[in-house]
Parts: sequence; structure tokens; C-alpha cells
Amino acid sequence: MASTSVNQIRRSQRLSYGQQVVVCGETPRRKPFRVDAITVAFNAHGALLILYEKVKLGQKLLLMNPTTWDDQEARVVYSTSARGGAQHVGIEFISPSPLFWGVDSPPDDWKLSEPTQGIAMARVLN
Repeated sequence: MASTSVNQIRRSQRLSYGQQVVVCGETPRRKPFRVDAITVAFNAHGALLILYEKVKLGQKLLLMNPTTWDDQEARVVYSTSARGGAQHVGIEFISPSPLFWGVDSPPDDWKLSEPTQGIAMARVLN
């Protein structure tokens, strides 16, 4: 049986780059939080973050790019403990958003259709 690499499974090429994002959501006790996080890698469909806040699979989050001020809804699809109380958190955008990251020359497989962006930061996450 032939093995399948992670790159063949991904919907769009990942860029390994530490980009700051602001993450808004709720703790498991339903207390709102807004924290800075950093990406390990990202693509048109989501990212792997280093996050110092507890989240659970399926939880909705709001990410904000502090450089462009764009925001995007996402859901947690992966979470594991990391060093120093951090978590590695995989998030998937609710709608693909290749323009969210502000990449000047994105990979060819990032479909550059108009993303769903501009969600108000004050919006309550369900």
C-alpha cells in the first residue's frame, strides 16, 4: 500500500511562519477571552497555533489579524498540550480565507476568491 503524505491531504499548501494573531473565544467555563497567539504554520483553510488558553474540539473561535485588522471565524479541529502551559491548536476557517493572512505571493493552490471576512469583533461566538 502506498503511503500518503500530509501535503497530499491538505486542501492548500501550508506556509511555516510565525505570524501573530488575536484569538477570541470562551473558556470551558464560558468566560470570554481575548489573547495573542502565534502561528506555527497556516494556509488558506486554517492554521496551527500556539495558544495559552484552553479550548476544546469543535469550539468556535474568532481570529483577528492585527496587521490587516481582518477577522475570521474558525473552529478547533486539533488540540494537544505543549510546553509551558501552551497548547498546539489546529483551527479550520468556517469559510476558506486566503486573503486573511496578508501574504503578498500566496501559493498557487490558494484559491483567491473573495473570502468571508469582516466579522465584527464584538460578535458573540456560539
